Parts: sequence; structure tokens; C-alpha cells
Amino acid sequence: MKEDSRWLFEAKFNRLYVGIDPGETGACVGITEDLEVVICEDLQTGIPAVWDFVKRLREYALDRGCHMLITLEQPFFPKARMLPLDFKCDACETMNRVWRPQHNSPKSTAQQWMNYRTIEVALFCAGLDVTVRSPKEWMKPVLKSVPKEDDSKGTILRRVRELWNHDDFYTGPRGGVRQDRCDAACIALYYHPVTRSSLF
Repeated sequence: MKEDSRWLFEAKFNRLYVGIDPGETGACVGITEDLEVVICEDLQTGIPAVWDFVKRLREYALDRGCHMLITLEQPFFPKARMLPLDFKCDACETMNRVWRPQHNSPKSTAQQWMNYRTIEVALFCAGLDVTVRSPKEWMKPVLKSVPKEDDSKGTILRRVRELWNHDDFYTGPRGGVRQDRCDAACIALYYHPVTRSSLF
């Protein structure tokens, strides 16, 4: 677990809404029914690191006897010319064919899909229910009123700040946006019954 991760072990709640953005590195954000951020962590790549994270996530929910709803984002590349890409996923020991944008490197795209598959398999092996969603579902309402020339990263960060003032979790030491954390927070927010109707 990284030093700037957040796991509130003293918190008490009945439902935990977890958003996971695999990305090239990835992040996870967990919020309660009262919109308290109880989990915020950058994910590490590789099967041992992902499995360690999933076990901690499961134990965290079990220790509190809460109902956990996990939403995992599937990689998606809109409006791009797509090329085939074959890679082997170590987690499921199979070859996978996916499609990558022409402007993305094969290494970058393969890493995103590898992270996604590894997390998906780990959650399944841990017996955790997970819903897989496309980023189109939450990005469209988040960015619906934003001019095309505006920075989507900044818009997503502003959306997160509308509910929480945790800049130390969503911006880096130089003020840059931690995109994976912001995306994971928006995923958790979008599938939360309260904020889905009010924030989006």
C-alpha cells in the first residue's frame, strides 16, 4: 500500500460503492452511502500486487459486514481508427485479441487490457460481484455541458471537487491531475444512487 493511500478502518457504513479504473497503472476509490471517501489507492500492476489489493478490499468489506458494489471500467477508445492487437494475459493464461487506436502504442494498449483482465480475474477468484461498464456511460453525462475545446481532465476533477475537497488525493505534488483517481471517483459517484441523479 502506498503512503498516500486512504483506507479508513474506523468508518462504519452499510454499503460501499467502489469504482476501479484499470488504466495503465490504475486506481480505486470507494465511497459509502453517505458519500464519505473511505478508500483511495493507486493500483500496482502485476498479478501478486493486484491479488493483494483484491484480498484487502474483500477483507475490508467483510470486517464491516457491508454490501459492496464494485464497478470496473473496461478500456475504451472512442473515435479512433482501430488496429488488431494480440497479447497473452498471464492472469487467465490465454491469448486475447483486442483493438487499439492507431495513435496508441501496442505496449500502452496491451498494458491497459492486461490490467483490466488481471483485475477482473482477481475479483472473480475472490468471489466478489463486479459490474463491468464502458467509460462512455459516465463520461457522457460528466462532460455533457463542456465545450469540445475544454480540458476534459480538468472538468472531471471539478466534478469530483463538487462533492469532496480532497485535493491531496486527486492532484499531485505539482498540482497535476491524478487522472486514474479522478476517473475511479467518477465511476463510484455515477453508480451511487444519490449522486447519479443529482451530480450527473
